[in-house]
Amino acid sequence: MQKVLRRSSCVILFIYICAAGFGYLTFLDGVCGNILLNDYHKDWPVIIAAITISISMIFAQPITMYAWRMNFAEIVYNVKRLSTCMHVAITTLFVFVTMSLSLLLTDIEIVFGLLGATTFPAIGFVLPAVFFVSLVPSHLHPFRRRFAIVQAVLVTLASLASLVYQVFVMIYPSDDHCNSMQQIQTPDLF
Repeated sequence: MQKVLRRSSCVILFIYICAAGFGYLTFLDGVCGNILLNDYHKDWPVIIAAITISISMIFAQPITMYAWRMNFAEIVYNVKRLSTCMHVAITTLFVFVTMSLSLLLTDIEIVFGLLGATTFPAIGFVLPAVFFVSLVPSHLHPFRRRFAIVQAVLVTLASLASLVYQVFVMIYPSDDHCNSMQQIQTPDLF
């Protein structure tokens, strides 16, 4: 398992570095934080990638909903299985809320920014460090325990700073060419 984790992490890191590097080199200072607004000149690989991402999100929604509903039932109602009526009600509410959010948010950069400042660091860095410190006895791996504590604190501070910045950018948006691309205007008929 250690080999699989190490190799998959290296492959993911390589893919992210390539995507970020080539994306920046393609658009230089014209790159948009919302990657969907970059001018790809209707390139067919980009269109195929957008379609596959959309299909992936459609197929991932039921899995996400199942896990969320199961955890919600255990936390709120302290049961493993909901009644059919509650199951339908909670599922409908979850779908309505997620669909409303997806329709109301016009800029995916906001979503990426908030997830990058909250959920991703917590799941990827803070929680594993907390679990390591709480599960491993203090006499085993003292250096790794200290490193895990420092990692959790530094990532939490960086995440909080990033969250403050994301909220600031939402309140005071900048005037760049990417923001103007999303303003849909109807043509003047008269």
